[in-house]
Amino acid sequence: MAGLVVRYSLFWVLIVLATCVTMWLRDLIDPFLALFVVSLGVFGTLIAIERVLPYRRDWLCNDGQMLHDTAHALLGTAGGARAGTFVAQWAGLLLVGQVLDATSGRGIWPLTWPFWAQLVLVFVVADFGRYIEHRLLHRVPLLWRFHELHHDVDRLSAWKTSRSHLVERFFQPLFMFLPLVAVGAPDEVVFWFITLNTFVGQLDHSNIDFRLGPVEHVLMGPASHRIHHSKDPAHADTNFGSALVVWDRLFGTWRAPWHTGSFDVGVSDPAPRTFIAQLLRPLRR
Repeated sequence: MAGLVVRYSLFWVLIVLATCVTMWLRDLIDPFLALFVVSLGVFGTLIAIERVLPYRRDWLCNDGQMLHDTAHALLGTAGGARAGTFVAQWAGLLLVGQVLDATSGRGIWPLTWPFWAQLVLVFVVADFGRYIEHRLLHRVPLLWRFHELHHDVDRLSAWKTSRSHLVERFFQPLFMFLPLVAVGAPDEVVFWFITLNTFVGQLDHSNIDFRLGPVEHVLMGPASHRIHHSKDPAHADTNFGSALVVWDRLFGTWRAPWHTGSFDVGVSDPAPRTFIAQLLRPLRR
């Protein structure tokens, strides 16, 4: 009984604690530095919990890619994502003058809504951008070459969360944040979204036996996201959402985790084993 309580509550305990620490720390240092520091803490915590409460014990062994995973995470975040965010901010500001309320001349974002309602709207809008980008990454061969690196794993773990090509990481903020900047979404609300979405992504990729139950009808939890990493195309071409399942449900690409049997994760054509070769592979085909 105690084990079930832990499995059903641990996801939420980690999300709440990590978010509270981030919001406290951002008053002392740069907000995004605070998020980075707390993310490292969450990463270490997940690695420890994976040893105690694994979803699959055969995923605990070292696959020889941990240093490469770390390098991709650092390069993708510091290089690709940072550059993409910069472009999204400036392009969004340029578009602000075009996306205005005709009567007031202001951005069309509903600033008078309660904070929680604005946060929900940010989740819906940003997740729609991520859904479009993620589905394109799987459907357009040229884009899949870059996204394939993220799927080229034979196990899921906290190490694999940010194993993504820097080119993919560059485009992600353009799809998720440019529309929000263009319509005048407040920085405070967007930062809350980035914080929560970051921690959900870390937990979704971890090798921990989280149980969310019916909540996965709404939230793209670990069980739903694991299906997306399956080798079976019938599984991998589903569950494209980042944090929500609303757009997958609307466009018919959601697959319920409780209707799927066992499966292996990965791709049919594994990437090279060296870091530089992995970076250059999409450009060489």
